[in-house]
Amino acid sequence: VRNDNIRNNTTETENKKQQQQQRILTCAICGVPSRPNVLMFHDTDSNVLRSINEHRDRYQAWEAQMEDDVVQNGKNLVILELGCGTNVPAVRHESEEVLTDCLERIRATNKEASTEESTSRKVNLVRINPKDAGIDIGATDVGHHVISIYDTSLRALCAINQCLNET
Repeated sequence: VRNDNIRNNTTETENKKQQQQQRILTCAICGVPSRPNVLMFHDTDSNVLRSINEHRDRYQAWEAQMEDDVVQNGKNLVILELGCGTNVPAVRHESEEVLTDCLERIRATNKEASTEESTSRKVNLVRINPKDAGIDIGATDVGHHVISIYDTSLRALCAINQCLNET
């Protein structure tokens, strides 16, 4: 009986290995296992980097155009950040950088915009996170442009929607 259990277990393990190997995507030309289109630490894969660089360039162009609209055309900007924690803070840093860049450009372009009153309505960051909604920026001059909501994204957005519908 014991040998049958070992034999059955071995067969089961071999079947699982075969199934896992069948799930691995491979290159149709050379048969080498494919990799995800994700940037890894210190990555040098030119296929992945090319795609990422194209996306980054498009994002940077959009960001510059959006910041120009805020600064030159007096548009308002709300940066809405949902659920971005501190373990991988890249999105948080980007949100804070956009906020800081816009405020600095407004102040440089419009001398009277250096007052809190003239910039507070133009650019704000709304950060929604149940644990980490606080601001990371060391500079205290942008703190009054950040609204920290310690809640889940869904509950916070529903509450904001309700408030907007009441006015």
